Amino acid sequence: MRILVLGGTRFFGLQLVHRLAAEGHRVTVLTRGLAPVQLPPSVEHLVGDRRQAASLREAIGSRTWDVVIDNIGFTAEESRLAVDVFAGRTGRFLFTSTAAVYACLADLVNPYREEDTERLPERARARQDPQLAYGFGKLEAERVLQQAYRERGFPITILRLPIVIGPRDHTLRAYSYWVRLKDRAPLILPDGGRVDWRFIYSGDVVRAFVRLLEEERSIGRIYNFAQEEIVSVREFVKLSAEILGVNVETVDIPLQWLRAQRIDPVFSPYSIPRSWILDISKAQRELGWRSTPWREWMRASIEWFEREYHGPPPENYARRAEELQLIERWRKMTTA
Repeated sequence: MRILVLGGTRFFGLQLVHRLAAEGHRVTVLTRGLAPVQLPPSVEHLVGDRRQAASLREAIGSRTWDVVIDNIGFTAEESRLAVDVFAGRTGRFLFTSTAAVYACLADLVNPYREEDTERLPERARARQDPQLAYGFGKLEAERVLQQAYRERGFPITILRLPIVIGPRDHTLRAYSYWVRLKDRAPLILPDGGRVDWRFIYSGDVVRAFVRLLEEERSIGRIYNFAQEEIVSVREFVKLSAEILGVNVETVDIPLQWLRAQRIDPVFSPYSIPRSWILDISKAQRELGWRSTPWREWMRASIEWFEREYHGPPPENYARRAEELQLIERWRKMTTA
């Protein structure tokens, strides 16, 4: 297949490009050309800005593709541009969306289903919350694509992903826990780490894309993709410590108390006010979806960071000393 990837130079996007090239597909990657790019020799590299119509049209010229994969569409306007530019130029358009779209909805109940975005209203005044801007941007981008499918037959498939974890994860969210475990000092678990998640392994994201390439019946459909296991933050930390071979001392502090003290719990990126569980039954039923076992991909991810990562610690680690002071403050208050 001839495949164009928008956003194929880091994390799972780059992993996907390598997988597609290794399987013999004719792969093209579009970037703005602002940073060095290490792509397989067989991959064509185009330079252009996917957010600017003139730049995008000039970059792609008269080329056509069997599939376009858009990892970097974030707004309705960017989706409109994609529809205008790629209509008639591609047989499939796979759009990477996010589980953050569900945060925009009222009356939400776990597990979150694909149809929730159609049947549930938006949260009151949610559009005024800057923390929800990303989710609303993706939701509006999805709606433009869905409208293009209904009205013009634009061949979309939408993938909604939760937090992605794996080698080369530039967000360093999982590494935020691992670097703290390695310093062997106590680790704060807001609300005792009781929040539950379905994460997804970066290698499984690649597998999801590859599976959709084979399934034309997925055109016009939206799919949640995530791991099958439901795990708590506490379980995530416990398994991480086991794989790293360290003992962990956790300190349970209520999230409500932290926020009352105006403390943003950035030291525990997965600690949020509610559990975040995607319903993956649609992908299981229609696509035969099966995820890599959680313990297996956790080990692979941690071992990669132990062997290969030589960058700086996450930004949230800079105030580690203040975390330890907070622990002492909490202990004195609760034992007085």
